[in-house]
Amino acid sequence: MSYLRKNIDILLLLLFVLIGSASCKTDEPTYKPSQEDLPKASMPRIEGTFIQDWLIASWDDARWEAEFDMLKSVGIKFVILAPTLHGNKEEYTTIYPSDLSFAAPKYGVDLVDKCLSFAAKHGMKVFLGLNMHETWWNAADIEPSWLAKQMNYGNLLAKDLFTKYKSKYPDSFYGWYWVWEIDNVRWNNPYAHKRLVHAMNINFDYLKKMTPDMPVMISPFFKDGAGSIDMSRKMWDYIINHVNFKEGDVFAPQDGVGAGSVSLETLEAWFAMLKPIANGKNGLRFWANTEIFTQYEQEFATATLDRVVRQMNLVYPHVDRIISFAYTHYYSPLLKKSGFHEVYKHYLQSNSIDLQLPIQAPRNVRVEKSSDTPAKLSLYWDEPESKDNVMGYKVFRGQTLLKDLQYDAGGICANFILLGDQAQGHTYSVVSYNAIGQMSEKIAVNY
Repeated sequence: MSYLRKNIDILLLLLFVLIGSASCKTDEPTYKPSQEDLPKASMPRIEGTFIQDWLIASWDDARWEAEFDMLKSVGIKFVILAPTLHGNKEEYTTIYPSDLSFAAPKYGVDLVDKCLSFAAKHGMKVFLGLNMHETWWNAADIEPSWLAKQMNYGNLLAKDLFTKYKSKYPDSFYGWYWVWEIDNVRWNNPYAHKRLVHAMNINFDYLKKMTPDMPVMISPFFKDGAGSIDMSRKMWDYIINHVNFKEGDVFAPQDGVGAGSVSLETLEAWFAMLKPIANGKNGLRFWANTEIFTQYEQEFATATLDRVVRQMNLVYPHVDRIISFAYTHYYSPLLKKSGFHEVYKHYLQSNSIDLQLPIQAPRNVRVEKSSDTPAKLSLYWDEPESKDNVMGYKVFRGQTLLKDLQYDAGGICANFILLGDQAQGHTYSVVSYNAIGQMSEKIAVNY
């Protein structure tokens, strides 16, 4: 990168900071989103999915084709590809070959073009995510100038993406995703509200002028116990009414169930609280982002369909539609054993998960010395004689879940876990389970 290009970029960034949401002019035509996707579906269903770059970086065209064929088969209409620019300290990388002098391509392939082209082929619409930076998770405690800098990087990014792809993919390049996730922990005080709104409007004002007919989506999250729902009502009432949303923009909160930040018992109350606030903003669409995974500490697994359907049923009376994090990551039969995908297709056809999926228990549960580390102990088990409906295994110490292990698309699943130093004096048990959450009997061993 030349010295001259660096200085030109710095001057451009300073100009954005000074003018903030100043008028943006472009010779590109504007595009109106089609209305065919607006009516609410008759039953709760997943109509969108996130896709992240680390998952798709190595896909060839056949893999893209197979994934989009699969998504179309279950009625997915929207794909959210995010982020397209990632920052870590002072390094910035893009997932496409950009003209941004402060960023370098992360991969040797244009992931934005791949996603837009296959979406166009399959009649789907893409929200392109703007930028993200790791420092965001401390952003409530840092200088507003840093936030302004990142938002203005987002404007430069949006202009670059619009110039490169909108005329090429006028229908599949449908909208923008504002990647920065807002929560009710770090941002729930009046000073933070004002700083947040100021930062958001740097992007929202710019996008409104440059692409007035392309919706912008945000997907915040919230946590039970981080202040009352009433406190969060005040927070979101302020944000929704002070951010310069336009008609057609999308407010799609994460439901928090997969990450464990919201319980099924409190889920509906959150969305019931947010509904009148969202509906009070003229033209703002209110969606739900259903988390179709489970998180145990830093480990993730696919959520069984019984829980996912319950999540959707709880929020659907309050929202216009449901997207997910993320069908591509957790329900795709190209990554997971196909049973999850198959039972979801059955649900779409019948509006029911009343299925007969016989499931056999694991066999020969035992504690042995680990083959790779003989000083350590491991809990082993043998697969059932028939594993046709077995999606995975849950491992317990007493009543405490230790592991949730699942089969991949190739039928591979670990059948042991390493036990800790305090392995003795406990009852361990293993159960197998199917795609709708039914479990076998527990097979236990005392050690």
